[in-house]
Amino acid sequence: MKLSVDLNDLGLPEYKVEELYPLGEMTYYDIEEPVKRSEEGGEPEDSFIYVKEFDCPLCGKKAANPIAKIAKLRPLGTEKDLRTRYKYFEPLKYDVLCCEGCGYAAIQTNFKPLAKPHKLLLDEKIRRPFQPGILKTGVLHFEDAILRYKRAITCSKVRLGKNGEIASLCLRMAWLLRSYSEWVTEESLVQEIKQEEIKYLAAAREGLVLARQKEGSVPGMPDLTVDYLIGILSMKLGYFQDAQKLFMAVIGNGMAAASQKDKARDRLAEVKEMLKNSL
Repeated sequence: MKLSVDLNDLGLPEYKVEELYPLGEMTYYDIEEPVKRSEEGGEPEDSFIYVKEFDCPLCGKKAANPIAKIAKLRPLGTEKDLRTRYKYFEPLKYDVLCCEGCGYAAIQTNFKPLAKPHKLLLDEKIRRPFQPGILKTGVLHFEDAILRYKRAITCSKVRLGKNGEIASLCLRMAWLLRSYSEWVTEESLVQEIKQEEIKYLAAAREGLVLARQKEGSVPGMPDLTVDYLIGILSMKLGYFQDAQKLFMAVIGNGMAAASQKDKARDRLAEVKEMLKNSL
């Protein structure tokens, strides 16, 4: 495909999305509002970022990375699967931090001290085979960002990251791909990007389900939000009965806020109609 993003050039193992979780046959239902983006009237992207140095948790060296300026972000709205869209700028591109000293990569919130057993695994499978390239510290193209997410997913798998962590990375990757498709005009490339997005959405769903079953929770995300999100992903991927059960559980949960219950009721009505139309 035209998405020229590959970890092999860096000497790193790459986990294809199909290797993260069994995906099986997928039917996709696009329940989001279509969006096409334009840079017209927007500020230059470099005005939305700055460069910051971080201490690499694996090798200890300084790692300079471009970071989004939170104060400049202007939300346009939140999509059904909880992706937030912003005016003129996509901060998801700048969420992953990378070290060109050793190859380690992680979401900024997870770029923190590592346990010794995890360091040993990463040292063997990431630091030793890593072949440094040129790490951008300025504006990132979407393909640069996709490569960074692939590096973060690989590092998470190598250090035996939990399902919740890997699923969250897959979800962010899916959002990033969707954002990319909104800026692309070539229809064939849009379709290729969309197919990748669907795979990562499916992987996110599988990982979140396993996280709730085996780990109980997902770091940084309330359980009700996780259940609602699994319901949305189930809607998108044709698991209508699963989606109904999850939305009904949110509605019947005494801890759910009124706004959460209202959203779940709206989605429940939608998924019932989708199920009826699919018969």
